[in-house]
Amino acid sequence: MNYIESSKELLEFIKKSSSMFHTVDTVKSYLDKENFVELKEGESWNLEKGKNYYTTRNDSSILAFKVGKNISDYHYQLVASHSDSPTFKVKSVAELEGPGDYIKLNVEVYGGPIDWTWLDKPLTLAGRVLVEENNEIVSKLLYIDKDILIIPDVAIHMNREVNSGYKFNRQVDLLPLFTTGAMKKGDYNKMIAEELGVKENQNISKDLFLVNRQEGKVWGYKDEF
Repeated sequence: MNYIESSKELLEFIKKSSSMFHTVDTVKSYLDKENFVELKEGESWNLEKGKNYYTTRNDSSILAFKVGKNISDYHYQLVASHSDSPTFKVKSVAELEGPGDYIKLNVEVYGGPIDWTWLDKPLTLAGRVLVEENNEIVSKLLYIDKDILIIPDVAIHMNREVNSGYKFNRQVDLLPLFTTGAMKKGDYNKMIAEELGVKENQNISKDLFLVNRQEGKVWGYKDEF
């Protein structure tokens, strides 16, 4: 595989991995294709020589391993990575009204994002929602495949010193705009339920994050970047 193909493969993985929950789901799909066997964390494991396995925790962490065929003189090697990325998490009370008919989403910083890179980008929501179905709590992945949010910057004449450096107030300057009046308070939960195909009162809990909708690219005249 050349570097262009491997880069595109990486970009496709990133596109599918819009939250830590989606990352784990994507990795699971790759492992399933390679005949890895899923193990449940709370059950006893009967491991066999030469077999491949994985287990998950909280749908946000995954551990995969291979058992060697000859384990009389055995060692192991570890490779680790995080499944999440710096972003903004939507708070449990999500909607903030005003000014006027505007509604913003109430978010908090998750990790250490570079604040200014989130301005004026098409954003959406991704993560998981815990839903009540048949007297059970079920975890459902959510990715809204549409540009629905933006963290707007201000024009230069409203902040002449912006190019000299500016420290954002994250609870004021970096709240994403959800609607300018076409939607009303309460429509956020209705939107989530509609996207999942469930009733609004089935939603128990949400772990939702902002996602930049701009896809990664291989670029340059010679495709060198």
